[in-house]
Amino acid sequence: MPSIKRLWTLVCSFVRNLLRRERVERELSEEIDSFAELLTEEKLAQGMPPNEARRAARHDLGRAESVKEQVRDVRVGAWLDVLRQDVRFAVRTLGRRPGFAAVTVLTLAVGIGATTAIFSLIDSVLLKPLPFKEPDRLTLVWEVRPRFNLPRVGVSPANYVDWQKQAQSFENLAAYVSNFVNLTGTGRPERLAAARVTPNLFPTLGVEPLLGRGFVAPEGSPGQTAVAILSYGFWQRRFGGDRGLVGKTILLDGEPHRVVGVMARRFQFPAEDIQVWTPVDYREQRLQSRDGFFLVVVGRLKPDVSLEQVNTELATVAGALAQTYPANIDSSAFAVPLQQDLARNARTSFLLLLTAAVMVLLIACANVAGLLVTRGEERDREFAIRTSLGGSRVQLLRQLLVEGLLLSAAGAIVGVILAAQTFGVLETLVPESLRGAVAPALDVRLLTVAFVATLLTGLVFGLVPLRYAMRMDLRTPLNTRTGIGITNRRRAQAVLVAGEVALAVVVLF
Repeated sequence: MPSIKRLWTLVCSFVRNLLRRERVERELSEEIDSFAELLTEEKLAQGMPPNEARRAARHDLGRAESVKEQVRDVRVGAWLDVLRQDVRFAVRTLGRRPGFAAVTVLTLAVGIGATTAIFSLIDSVLLKPLPFKEPDRLTLVWEVRPRFNLPRVGVSPANYVDWQKQAQSFENLAAYVSNFVNLTGTGRPERLAAARVTPNLFPTLGVEPLLGRGFVAPEGSPGQTAVAILSYGFWQRRFGGDRGLVGKTILLDGEPHRVVGVMARRFQFPAEDIQVWTPVDYREQRLQSRDGFFLVVVGRLKPDVSLEQVNTELATVAGALAQTYPANIDSSAFAVPLQQDLARNARTSFLLLLTAAVMVLLIACANVAGLLVTRGEERDREFAIRTSLGGSRVQLLRQLLVEGLLLSAAGAIVGVILAAQTFGVLETLVPESLRGAVAPALDVRLLTVAFVATLLTGLVFGLVPLRYAMRMDLRTPLNTRTGIGITNRRRAQAVLVAGEVALAVVVLF
């Protein structure tokens, strides 16, 4: 408790100092003025004439002003004053060269915008959890059929039923198969992308319909498949969002199906274009089949069950089935995390895109560094004058960093705006199995990446003028113009251009 009180006291003191800065400055000035009057009176008491007494007091007051500066430096929140002054000076400096500032900001905007845009795509597809309940526990389960040279294939109905009975690592095992159905009887006929699913698919995913209900027993058993659930988009497009549709009948493939539910707007599974779900048709002959590999199996792991444990159990169950049924000879099975499996074909290409975007950002940094090198001679004279007036090298370095970060922040703002305009195009790169369920978006994660990119770019291209500011003799630019600095800058420009060309060639390939 004492430590918490001490921390609270410091926070309150900090806030008071920030809010009462002008009052503190006024009180400090009043103390200095009071000290000057006392000093003048002291000189007068020593017999000095009034003019000489005031002159001597002003001379001694110089030391008091240095004390005043020291008081400002140690005051809580003083660093904010210094930062504000540096930012104001950087804005004025850049305002004197608007062309340079505009080119720099636009160059950085391209690099930061490309990086954040590609990251938004990768984040939505590979990093963000899927919009299901506890998506990290969801897997897809595949068969392995070496006899047919199939290292990854769908599941036969009979094997799926046996897995349900014998695999204890799963909380639930569901299955589906994609197909097409013809809608008739209400307006013009239409061919619809559909999915036949086991009744437990939606509970396995942890989703519920927006309207109505999901499939329930005995739906999904032989002869009990004449029910349907519609996608939100199809319900809006074809039936105008009529809530009274639930409970009514529509014709699918010429057979009446009763609509029992409508899924939520963002639900798209197993693909974006699926517009109707019906129970899978489990006829007796299909339940006996071990050669038809058409089911896709979705599993929800039990809590605290690892992927390694479930794969070990699946291999054991598959081995036992292979010994029992000749059709399963040499077959096996394995599980893969759902999100990883759905995005498997995009992972490599997305990472290559991100690498290319980072290279574009590096090219932008090299461009800006080259502009700063070209501007170096003017800054050398500025630094020399400021040093001769009492500025320290640390202050110069701090000023350069503030200017770099200010340019980078402006580039990041423009870059994020540009990146947001590309989201519609980037959605077309989302794998079909995830399209509709995930999409690039402007959120806290993306803004965090943009913030990190801002810091890194500000530091990266700011290192070039920092290097020269640290190494040069700040007195020289006031007196002479040496060829050494010019040669060094030309060499640095050549290195930067060569690096840009090399990175551009890699990005092009």
